Amino acid sequence: MEHLSQVPPLAITETVIGIVLAVLSYLIKRLISRIDKIETEVQSLKLMFTELNIGAVKRNGFDKRIETLRAEIETLKEKVDDHEKTMIKKLSLIKRAIVKVKTLCGQK
Repeated sequence: MEHLSQVPPLAITETVIGIVLAVLSYLIKRLISRIDKIETEVQSLKLMFTELNIGAVKRNGFDKRIETLRAEIETLKEKVDDHEKTMIKKLSLIKRAIVKVKTLCGQK
């Protein structure tokens, strides 16, 4: 094994850039997967709520449960909004890392 001082600086830089790009690729794939799962769940919930026959539910005395369900959906919407903000922050960090990698590669 070569001593680190014997390895050309460009080789070290290229290795670091390769590792950073691999990590960024992994993070982006994970974020996309998480976003897709959330969108699927929200769409499913919207469809279920739309299909719910409110008139029949009221006739059967489930008014309070419907109100509870609406409140839970609103809470879910807020959590999704918060999650979206978190995802945007993470994507911004990834963007900055890519810019740094490009700078290290001498690209603009």
